[in-house]
Amino acid sequence: MKKTIFLTIVLLFLSTSTAMAFRCGTKLISKGNSKMRVLGYCGEPDSVEVQEVRSNTRYSKWGKTKSTQIIEVWTYNRGPYKFMAELYFAGNSLIRVEERERGFTR
Repeated sequence: MKKTIFLTIVLLFLSTSTAMAFRCGTKLISKGNSKMRVLGYCGEPDSVEVQEVRSNTRYSKWGKTKSTQIIEVWTYNRGPYKFMAELYFAGNSLIRVEERERGFTR
């Protein structure tokens, strides 16, 4: 049972990789960069997905309040010899960079 749990956790970590930065040509994109800077350095993403994420549930004497946050996920396919990258934006700010599987020829 312990081995199964351990293997499951290891596989989850191997399925995606959170990177601290993302390279577009000679420019380095990192957490905190604006959408305009990313567009200027990397060009248009291959796809854009908008997600609504619950961020907080607050309880008070009047009841509970749920707040949501809009997250944009930009995907860049950098070709078959590099990993694809997903950039997560909250508002105008880059909050996370993840590497995915290898890209593909367009």
